Amino acid sequence: MKNVKSVFSCWMALLLLSVIFYSPEVHAATATPLVKVKDGTLWVDYTRTGVYQPYLIKAVGYSPMPIGRHPSDWGAPAGSSRSNNIYDDQAILTRDFTLLKQMNANTIRIWKGNNTTASNGRYPNKITTRTLDMALQNNIRVIAGFYVDPLSFNANNTISSTQRADLIARFTSYVNAFKNHQAILFWAIGNENNYQSNGMSAAQLSAWYALVNDMAKAAHTAEGAAFHPVAVVNGEIGTIGASAYGSTDAKLPYLDIWGANIYRGVSFGTLFSEYSAKSRKPLWISEFGIDAWAGTNPGNFDLGREDENTQSLWDGLLWDEIARQSTGVLGGSLMEYSDEWWKPYEWLCGNNSDVCNSTQNHYGEYPFASPDNIANEEWYGVMAIKYNPNPQNPDIVTPRKVYNNLRIKWESDPWADLGVTQFYPGAPAKGDISGTRFTANAGEKINLVVSYGNHGRLTAPASKISFYADGVLLSATSIAATPVNGAGSTTSSVAWVAKEGTHDLKVVLDTDNQVPESNKADNTVIKTITVTADLVPPTIANGAPAGQLPYGTKSATLIVTTDEDATCKYSTKAGVVYKSMTAFKSTGTRAHSSPITGLTNGVTKQYYVKCQDKSAHLNVTPSDYLIQFSVAPPQPPTAPANVNAVATDKTHVSLSWDLSTGPGTITYKIYRATVSSTGKVGAFTLVGLTPQNQWLNSGLKKATTYQYYIVATSAQGLSPASGKVQVTTAS
Repeated sequence: MKNVKSVFSCWMALLLLSVIFYSPEVHAATATPLVKVKDGTLWVDYTRTGVYQPYLIKAVGYSPMPIGRHPSDWGAPAGSSRSNNIYDDQAILTRDFTLLKQMNANTIRIWKGNNTTASNGRYPNKITTRTLDMALQNNIRVIAGFYVDPLSFNANNTISSTQRADLIARFTSYVNAFKNHQAILFWAIGNENNYQSNGMSAAQLSAWYALVNDMAKAAHTAEGAAFHPVAVVNGEIGTIGASAYGSTDAKLPYLDIWGANIYRGVSFGTLFSEYSAKSRKPLWISEFGIDAWAGTNPGNFDLGREDENTQSLWDGLLWDEIARQSTGVLGGSLMEYSDEWWKPYEWLCGNNSDVCNSTQNHYGEYPFASPDNIANEEWYGVMAIKYNPNPQNPDIVTPRKVYNNLRIKWESDPWADLGVTQFYPGAPAKGDISGTRFTANAGEKINLVVSYGNHGRLTAPASKISFYADGVLLSATSIAATPVNGAGSTTSSVAWVAKEGTHDLKVVLDTDNQVPESNKADNTVIKTITVTADLVPPTIANGAPAGQLPYGTKSATLIVTTDEDATCKYSTKAGVVYKSMTAFKSTGTRAHSSPITGLTNGVTKQYYVKCQDKSAHLNVTPSDYLIQFSVAPPQPPTAPANVNAVATDKTHVSLSWDLSTGPGTITYKIYRATVSSTGKVGAFTLVGLTPQNQWLNSGLKKATTYQYYIVATSAQGLSPASGKVQVTTAS
């Protein structure tokens, strides 16, 4: 949190920095990464099979500072024989990793794994191989924090080349020391350095983010192709994605992940939409949560009570929001594993004060987005701590209610969540299909339909779906990979012939367990169906064809539907008994069809249909279901259009026009009349006949005016006359 950084700032500035690392036992280097970022998701291949699995960070911040100690206290408490380094203390690690594993946490965030040493060589918190080995034994990965002290800026608001080189060199050494250990998830640079004592200029922020990019580049180079991702931990997201701060994606090509400490209350609100407008890099919520102390008076932080219920509720709701993000959010780190009693501000009692560091105080930051509007920093633990009567043993930690709340939520990853939204019979559905019972008639073929969707974070891989009737498998078929579809759904079905009696129908999604789901409780749904004796005759509907079919239609398909499975027949005469009629080519279900041929232009056809269900009931109303239609009669051609006449010389006129449409062969008749000098039009006479849409009229008189029109003719008759055109031959 922000004021944690401020506390560190006060005392770390006084220390002479140097770096001493243990030489950890490392695992063999690999040519391909164990961890990578792709498409807004963290992927891991810890099995070294080349198959990457999505990884959702379910982490707690881990800094189990013993009671009575302060980060600036370079020695163990008086009377203790334990190691100075809490991250190399076998007893502390054994106590905590067992509880973390039982909590279903898969990750710890360590703020300051690279701690510097005092002149006497003692140090309180620096990760070692013991930390990583014990994490790996408990299937827990480590986000390895590299703490960056408050930076010094010169007159140009840039970081000195000496300081930059020192930080890059020390970070590179840190990466090299642990890069081959399989417990490492990724590296995290700094903690809220963008605040830099409550505010940095644009130039200072640009210098900081440029340094982060160079540190990330150095880490990538040190690890080669198998590099772990690199994150930087921001306070909030306000300084992300700004050109003025040098924090755009383009300016930070080597940074893989943005970390952000977020404290906005019971909800992240618009955080995720705000962030997506700033960066395409994935976001890790590096800190979130509230404290367990409910203050009642902002003027006196000691007044109040421990409130586990609200802490558990709020932390759980915040986690739910993180888990619901489909892509772009890698998970979160809850603040924090255990209460830390050293956190009151320095000016209250001074460094290393037994009064402050050996007592759980209530001093807080006000106002703050928490239930009581106060951040009581000594009370953020998932675990409460108290003195151990035996000072040789670690402090006693006790899980608060939030521990069990998150243990349940973290039991499985919400990467895919196939769930049945409906399981129902297709037509003829009778009764309440949304409840647990529906009815059908004996002998009916029912289409059992399941509607399902994936409401998780990632596409569910291809798997199988199975249908059962009274425990007997009806069908086990493959279903395709199912993308995240929110309220959308996919359907699958199988046919079942109903038998009289009561039956249990069951559907099971992901029968072959191919989908790593967060919740399989709704993958199986059972419905009870009551099948009764069939006493109702079928009803016929939706007859076709109907009306007038296009001219020239020679064949069609007779179609009817029934409200239950039936066998349908037809006749061209009314009143024919059912057994003497012709059966539809396709029948026996609820849809019936049969091809018919020999249709004639201009002729009306009538077909009479009867249908009989599985219980030998014939349709009653009407007893003969009539299908009536006709084929269009012959149609003459359309009138020629756009007639054009051009006098080519003294005795010739060239005519052209658009082709007419219509069935059969079309021929064009050309009619002509002479127009007198006074404009009187003489009688029209037929002067030409052609199958083409152009014609040349020859033998005409010079300087004479003529009018023309054209009529199309075919076996179906004459078209209307075209429009008239007038033309005068040359003189």
